[in-house]
Amino acid sequence: MKTRFKNKSENTELKIAWTPLIDMVFILLLFFAVTTTWASKEAGMNMELPNAGSGTQQNNNQIIYVDELGRIYINNQDTPLSIADFLNELNRFEKDQPWEIRANKDVPYEKVIIVLDNLRKEKYMNVILAVEPNRN
Repeated sequence: MKTRFKNKSENTELKIAWTPLIDMVFILLLFFAVTTTWASKEAGMNMELPNAGSGTQQNNNQIIYVDELGRIYINNQDTPLSIADFLNELNRFEKDQPWEIRANKDVPYEKVIIVLDNLRKEKYMNVILAVEPNRN
């Protein structure tokens, strides 16, 4: 008994379903349009923070910036502060005020410790170090 199989692909046309493709493109377009409007650039200095595996975002913190040259800024000030000016500026805030230290990852560790020590000497104990979360 001999059987022959016919090749069905000779007579069938390849059809592309355009409707689902258009739907997916429209959904992607909507997604990117909505998410880009929500993305807000944080005001302040452009810092490249060190990475950490865990961390939480804090609000209402007073922010101390330490740039790559070791200069100190408080809350988006335009001019860097000396240690004496930094201590005078600290006295404007309450002792239980939360502080966030944002230091560029290229800042020598010594500069961050100087800021941290001065905060501790002035009895500001609510201090955190800002880091970027790992993106692995």
